Amino acid sequence: MSKTKFLLHIGYGKTGTSTLQKAVFEPLRQAGYIHYFGMFLGEQKDHPDRCFFDDLQAAMYLKEDAFAAVLPKLHEDLVAAEARNDANLPMVLSNEHFLLSSFSSRVRGVTIDVQESARRLALVFAQQDVRLLIGLRRQDSLLHSLFIEAIARTRHANADQFESLEAYVAECLSQGSLFHSMYDYDQCIATYQANFPDAELGVYLFEDFIRNEQDSLRMILGLADIKQEGMEVITLPLPNHNVKDKAERGVRVRQKSALVDALDWIPGVRSAVRFARMIKPIENLRTRRIIPYLDESQKKQILTTFELSNVHLQERVPRIAALLSEYGYTRQDRSD
Repeated sequence: MSKTKFLLHIGYGKTGTSTLQKAVFEPLRQAGYIHYFGMFLGEQKDHPDRCFFDDLQAAMYLKEDAFAAVLPKLHEDLVAAEARNDANLPMVLSNEHFLLSSFSSRVRGVTIDVQESARRLALVFAQQDVRLLIGLRRQDSLLHSLFIEAIARTRHANADQFESLEAYVAECLSQGSLFHSMYDYDQCIATYQANFPDAELGVYLFEDFIRNEQDSLRMILGLADIKQEGMEVITLPLPNHNVKDKAERGVRVRQKSALVDALDWIPGVRSAVRFARMIKPIENLRTRRIIPYLDESQKKQILTTFELSNVHLQERVPRIAALLSEYGYTRQDRSD
């Protein structure tokens, strides 16, 4: 086991993950309390920590034989990352996509569930002293937040295709549905405990977190073995990094009460933006870092998938631009 302590913050989405990444982990990194690699790492794209993070995310979607071929390289890169951490600071890796959504899996044309992602992460970090952090959220609250994204995932064009939000919620929570299987919290926690039997596990509920940020943050810092003095560099109350502030960004604030009115255009924008983000790991697979580990058929499959994804995305751009323009958005305004 490595002496370096690793905190793997793996999601779920909609539990303050972006806020933790930007308003907690980033100031801790800047102040020298942690060695951070994860979402929103402010380093250049070819920085070794950024490359490892991108490669790890990409490798999660490889077929089993290709993942097995890449695994030794991930181990080497992880050892190199520890070597760069010459102050032996706690290392934090944060990415909600490790709890993979049904949408991201379907875009890549593969099926990877929570059990498989947990197994692969355990193989990658087999020699590290790992602590796990999982955020949960009440499912009714989560569904409200996910409503637009869920429509985009199921490729419905507008709200008229649902009789009511209540009917959609019931559909999501029904036994055997994609949502039910992806957000089965007990199964998720049990799966990670089984794959990381020696790892300390921290779980927080989003609703409790926002009511008592200070105690929640102290729990996270303690779990990661980060000095409690690090609280001094974190600004409370934490800002919500998913809220578009009109004064700062020049973007219309979208309130929950306006969701239904906005559904006729937001899904087109949202789905395409998320699609662009989801194909990023496929693009990473084209790089010299991973390509040498794949055989010719695997290379061809990845390149074909990437090109088809780009074509699909580009076909949507004119319609999205028109929709944005119609609602008074410009290219410079749009932040999501």
